[in-house]
Amino acid sequence: RGLVARTHPDKVQLFREPDFRKQFTVIDRLHREDRVKVAEALFYEDDATVIGVPFFVMSKLRGWVPISFPGYNVEGRIFDASTADRRAFWESAMDELCRIAVVPIDGFGFLDQPELGARAVDQQLEYWHRSIDFSTSGQTPDPVWEMYEWLAAHVPDDAVNGFTWGDARIGNMMFGDDLRLVGVMDWEQANLSGVRMDLAWWLFFDDFHSVARGLTRLDGLGTRDETIAYWEAGTGEPAGDLTWYEVFTGFQVGLLSFRTMSILSAPNALDYESNLGFSIARERLGW
Repeated sequence: RGLVARTHPDKVQLFREPDFRKQFTVIDRLHREDRVKVAEALFYEDDATVIGVPFFVMSKLRGWVPISFPGYNVEGRIFDASTADRRAFWESAMDELCRIAVVPIDGFGFLDQPELGARAVDQQLEYWHRSIDFSTSGQTPDPVWEMYEWLAAHVPDDAVNGFTWGDARIGNMMFGDDLRLVGVMDWEQANLSGVRMDLAWWLFFDDFHSVARGLTRLDGLGTRDETIAYWEAGTGEPAGDLTWYEVFTGFQVGLLSFRTMSILSAPNALDYESNLGFSIARERLGW
C-alpha cells in the first residue's frame, strides 16, 4: 500500500501555535472507531532529528480532489459531469458531512481548551482573538477589530460543544472515479465548537467558490436551502440561525488570507476591502 507523510510546519506557520500531534490523534481515533472515512494513521514521530521536523505517516488514499482554484464551478471533473452525476457527488459529500456531525465527543476531550473559555465556541473565538495580530504582524486594520467586537458581543447562548471538523468544504474531500467520497482530509482545525460551525463553514465556502466570485453554482450541486434541509435530515439537528457562525467563518478565513498573503509578500496583503473572507462576512451582517 502507498504511504503519505505529513510534516510539522517549520519556519513558516499559517496558524498560531499549531498543535501538530492533535491532527494525528484525531485521524487515528476516527479511523479506529470507523466514524468517518479517513486515512489510517500509522505512526507519529516527535523526534525532529529524524528528518528535521516532527512528522506522521498515514496510508495513502487513492482518488482525486475537487480543485479550489480556478474552482470546480469553472472546470474539472465536476464541471464536466452530468447534472445527475453532480447530484450523486454532492449527496456523497453531504452524507459524510452529516456523519462527522454525529461523531460523539467522548474520547475527544484532548480538543478541549478550558484555559481559553468555558464552552468550546468561546475557546475558538478567544483563539482567533489572540491570532489577530499574529495574522497581520501587528498591522491590523481597524474594521477587523470592529468585527471581532461584534462576534464577542453576539456569541450564541444556545451553543453546545460538539465534534467539529473545522475546515468543512468539498476541497478537503477526496473522491473516486465514480464521484463517490473516499476520504476526508485536513484535520488541523478540529475542535469542539459544535455541529453548526461545520455547516456554516460548508455554506460559506459554497458561496466563496461560486456567487461571491460572480460564478454560477453548477446544476446538481445543492442550493443553500437544500444543503440545510439535507443536513438537518441527516443529523437530526436543527440548523437554526447560522449568521454568527458564518460571520465567524469569514473572520477566520479573512485572517488566514491576511497571513497567507503576508507570507507571500503579496502587494496589498492587508487590504480589508478586497479580502473575500471579510467581504462575505460583511454581507452576512448587512454592513
